[in-house]
Amino acid sequence: MKRLMDLVSRNEDWLLRRVVEYAKIHEYTRYTSTLIDAWRISINSLNSAITTVIETNDPIGQISLDTKFNETAIDKFSIQEVHKHRARGITLGMFLGLVKYYKRSYFDLVRDQDLDPESEAEFLSFLERFFDRFEVGYSVEWNSLNSNEAADELRSQNRALTNEKNKYLTVFESLYDPVILLEGNHKIVNINQAAAELFEEYNLPAHRYYDQQPVEHAFPWLAQEIAVFAQSHEQELVVVKSMQTAHGDRYFQVKMKRMQDVSEKYRGTVIILNDLTERMKKEEAITLNRAIQKWVNTLVDISHRISSGMDTDEILLIAMESLYNLTQPQVAALGMWDTDGNHFQIKYRVTSSGAEKVNQIFRSENGTHPIQSNHVLPIILKMNEQLIGGLWVGREKDMPFSASDKMVVESISQQMSIAIEHAFMTSQIQSGAIVEERARLAREMHDGLSQILGFLSLEMQSLELLIQQGKIDETLEELIRARTRIRDAQAEVRENILNLRTALSRDGEAIPFLCEYIKEFELQTGIEACIECDTSQKVNLKPICEVQLVRIMQEALTNIRLHADASRVRVKFQQQQDSLHVEIEDDGVGFIETELKKHFGLKSMRERTESVNGKLKIDSSPGHGTRVSLCLPTAASHSQQENSHVQTLTA
Repeated sequence: MKRLMDLVSRNEDWLLRRVVEYAKIHEYTRYTSTLIDAWRISINSLNSAITTVIETNDPIGQISLDTKFNETAIDKFSIQEVHKHRARGITLGMFLGLVKYYKRSYFDLVRDQDLDPESEAEFLSFLERFFDRFEVGYSVEWNSLNSNEAADELRSQNRALTNEKNKYLTVFESLYDPVILLEGNHKIVNINQAAAELFEEYNLPAHRYYDQQPVEHAFPWLAQEIAVFAQSHEQELVVVKSMQTAHGDRYFQVKMKRMQDVSEKYRGTVIILNDLTERMKKEEAITLNRAIQKWVNTLVDISHRISSGMDTDEILLIAMESLYNLTQPQVAALGMWDTDGNHFQIKYRVTSSGAEKVNQIFRSENGTHPIQSNHVLPIILKMNEQLIGGLWVGREKDMPFSASDKMVVESISQQMSIAIEHAFMTSQIQSGAIVEERARLAREMHDGLSQILGFLSLEMQSLELLIQQGKIDETLEELIRARTRIRDAQAEVRENILNLRTALSRDGEAIPFLCEYIKEFELQTGIEACIECDTSQKVNLKPICEVQLVRIMQEALTNIRLHADASRVRVKFQQQQDSLHVEIEDDGVGFIETELKKHFGLKSMRERTESVNGKLKIDSSPGHGTRVSLCLPTAASHSQQENSHVQTLTA
């Protein structure tokens, strides 16, 4: 018999399906539980009773006139089931009729196992006696109550059912999430208090329990999803919807689930709304922080590439690729205008296939954009306040540019302008010495930016912490501060390039420029500046000498401003036959030069002087100020030297 015990325990699901199938065919499901788990419990209870009888060798025997139905495990099970079903309004005939189909299901299971005839007969005999005793014991217990006791029991159970109904109704009304109950025809059966408060603007009837209003009328934002769900065979549908509510715009996860009714009496749908607004805000903030980090890293990377002297084409292609990765446009194009402003030549383009160099002409009088797209963001590129080109970024119709997208595009376009300006300067530099000077300038630009970039790194950590804490307003303030620092960094790069351009563009006018620079130094620092200039004509310095003269002067005056604590400075320019002598003297605190051998500024001044075959002398002592003497060769002396070398070689 243990085989029978194992058989029924292993086939619980099979028995469940067969019993429910019989119940549906013979319409017993009209008054039985709608939940499949309730049917499973009944199968499990029968299996437990069968197992107990087998394990304890509880004698079933034949039913006689003197049989008592309160002794065996089957009897106890019968008594328990009587009180359970009578309290729920089930009649004796209804229960016994359904038990017949439970019994038939167990018989079907045994007969489907292809057992040997002896075992099959044994199992069927046991089940026959088991169900007979169960049915008779159930009937005896059912009729053991008199009419008064039965009425009292019924009244008691009615009160219990009413309280249970009220309890679950209270639970339904107390749910935090809005819940909507629909009938099979998608009319509203009930909504809970959370839903009523959330959608009070829809003017639902005050008596909302049985208003029978179609859900697509009450909640038009759900009409399409309800229609799709109704036509599908899915048991559940989950969507995310944005909607207007009495509390403003909210985001909800909408869960639609068919009612779990095995009896098929109730074919409605349960709709549960889970408010995702705060979670989505936090996720958006985290996404924003990551985007900010990528954005800052991109700007820093491009700045480093410009400073390192990378080829301009490579820099611009990388910038275009970065722009695409950060803003995901359909297409972006970068080009240059000609001098008359009528022709625009696209030189770089980026799409999903990557960035590429192109050569395509557009005429401005045609009124066409360099790119064709539904949303186009144009950015003008300028150098020295003059138009040099443009950047066009395009997107599809349903993807307009946000404020953050525009900020990213504008910041990258500024880096592009710097790269183009840097390339323009490079094209003016001819000699290897000038290239070396550009490398020095790049190092200084890099060092100047290090503090700002270090700040940005700490700023990103602060942003991440603020976002994790959900402090959106503070995050935006930090973001504005970071943007200001980035602009400072870009301004510093431009200033360094401007200094180099000024030195190179004023052919033979280095001395007038330095005189203006010294006057500006006096205005900004309050240190009295005296200029002595005996040069009666243009000083004929080679371009690289002009560059180094300007940079050495700037370094010397910066040292006076930062370290000398001086009240007066004197600068003297004196031109001799083959050289220019410059003397810078201050009345500051002075220093001992041997103690400052590793000072970067002094080292840079010496390197610059030696790079053009000049001479630098620094005289200083504590309390007696400092005098810097500089001697640079003029272009004439170089020509004379070259002629001398040529004459020597041809002699």
